Amino acid sequence: MCGLCGFTDAGRMPSPDDVLDRILSCLTHRGPDAEGRHVNQDIALGHRRLSVIDLSAAGNQPMRTADGRYIIVYNGEVYNFQILRSELERTDSIRWVSATDTEVLLYAYRHWGADCLKRLRGEFALAVWDEQDKTLFLARDRLGVKPLYYAPLPGGHLAFASEVRALIRHPRVDRSLLPRAIDEYLAYLYVPAPLTIYAGVRELLPGQYLVWKDGVWTTHDYWKPPTRAGERLTEEDAVAELDRLLAESVRLQMVADVPLGAFLSGGIDSSSVVAYMCESASAPIHTFTVGFEGAGLYDEREQARLLARHFGTDHREIIVRPDCVDLLPRVVRHFGQPFGNPTSMLTYLLAEKTREHVTVALAGDGGDEVFGGYPRYMGALWSDRYRKLPGLLRHRLLPGIARMMPESARGFHQLRRVREFVFGNRMPARDMYRYWVGYYTEDAKSALYTPEFKAQLDGADAAAYMDDLFGEAEGLEPFAARARYVDFRSFLPCNVLQYGDRMSMAHGLELRVPLLDHKIVEFMMSLPFDLCVRNGTQKYLLRRAMARRLPGWVLRRRKLGFNPPMGQWIVKELREVVADYLSEGRLRQRGIFEATAVSDIVAQHGQGQRDFSLHIWALLVLEEWMRQQEEWQRG
Repeated sequence: MCGLCGFTDAGRMPSPDDVLDRILSCLTHRGPDAEGRHVNQDIALGHRRLSVIDLSAAGNQPMRTADGRYIIVYNGEVYNFQILRSELERTDSIRWVSATDTEVLLYAYRHWGADCLKRLRGEFALAVWDEQDKTLFLARDRLGVKPLYYAPLPGGHLAFASEVRALIRHPRVDRSLLPRAIDEYLAYLYVPAPLTIYAGVRELLPGQYLVWKDGVWTTHDYWKPPTRAGERLTEEDAVAELDRLLAESVRLQMVADVPLGAFLSGGIDSSSVVAYMCESASAPIHTFTVGFEGAGLYDEREQARLLARHFGTDHREIIVRPDCVDLLPRVVRHFGQPFGNPTSMLTYLLAEKTREHVTVALAGDGGDEVFGGYPRYMGALWSDRYRKLPGLLRHRLLPGIARMMPESARGFHQLRRVREFVFGNRMPARDMYRYWVGYYTEDAKSALYTPEFKAQLDGADAAAYMDDLFGEAEGLEPFAARARYVDFRSFLPCNVLQYGDRMSMAHGLELRVPLLDHKIVEFMMSLPFDLCVRNGTQKYLLRRAMARRLPGWVLRRRKLGFNPPMGQWIVKELREVVADYLSEGRLRQRGIFEATAVSDIVAQHGQGQRDFSLHIWALLVLEEWMRQQEEWQRG
């Protein structure tokens, strides 16, 4: 992978190269192997390269066509580039100067224009400048694996970069805080795209491209997850087709001219990826897993060891200790804006150790969305039956019992999920889903905010974000299928894929996600939902497809999740950090949160009344981000 950037107001600056220097310095971790730039009166383009395919200097960027008209900077991998290269050779006379997918992508754009995106199979963010028409073209892959941010500038100009932290180094980007983004961050633990924490920075959505010309820019969708079921296959045919697609995707994504490995837990997603990798590899695969000091609830080392022995991989373990909370400043810095999922710390450490041995790692990210693995899908299916219970039982007796249920700060989520299921089913289905996936409710935020900050929100509605996505999914049945569609458009790119990209690229590690090949996604979305969840079995079709390749205990194992024991850390190892970051004096200085409301949340968690671990962590991350903002503005 790589880092890219650029801006169209180069001719208005006294020293555009200095601006590029500042931006590129924030992208070095994404591309430690080479730097390149192209600057003239119309455009400035910059690139940091992580060499993966064709390691020679011929693969450096920016790269241009032979006639000099088109210039590209690009981040990602196009896995079918060799097929596209052959197709282009049949219709166009091209003298290739490299063996890279970058050059193929450049000529594919020259030949097909924006329609080339529909032919690409991979993960990418790219920018192409047309020197003749003075047009800038930006695009992002279908699922949002690779990031791309842009900022409208004075005079109709545009700047863009792979990361927020790099983009705000352009001096004309509006860096004022967007209060609405904080409100939505507390609701979801991420800032939903296309918003960012900065009023002047936006994120290009997955499956979108942007065209800028003569001071005007427009965005266009070229792909969204399907919302109509396809022709119903027999179950055996569906199993066979999924097996074919998985094998093909993993085989394509193993193409690299550098050492390659995989993340391996005891779960079915990463195990499936490793199983197909071992079938295609000529030597033992390098695998890596993470565990915690003092094996406990979240530790999967034993299961990963068993699988590593089963597949004969070259296996390594990374041990995480509670002092990893010292990573908070580094992790926050790489996101560039508040991001509240603490799994990012685990991925940071896993990627750091993995990079010591390989340059590319395959992971099972996206398997829960693609195959139906989240508990909320099961809850949505059960909800249809629950809502048929007598009103007295559903509205009074069961909620009364649920209200008395204790919560564990040790990570046992069963009782919390029962309580959330009961209370959620008193709401309309969309509100129920938001309640399940959300953190700070509207009532909780109202109690948390100071009157001054509430006034800045000016009626912002965090629910509107999800409502718009549910509107796109109206054609899907049952409701669980609509919830999965919303996850594809929100939780997956804004949460799962965001921490995967930022934490792996923090160490120059290319992370590939073969389960999110768009052909697999389209296939699974075309099937009836009962092939995802059937009779209480989640990931039903995947389990059928992997029956010949994985040990039975993997197929029967319940979902565990890749989470740190944050609830325990907050009341023990993080205690002093919480006291410092969320002190009354600090909160008064910020003017966003009422100190009494915050202290009440911390007290309830500490006394074991409620599991507010992620709520508290979200506040810690926000405070750290604000501290870094102050340091940057001073320096």
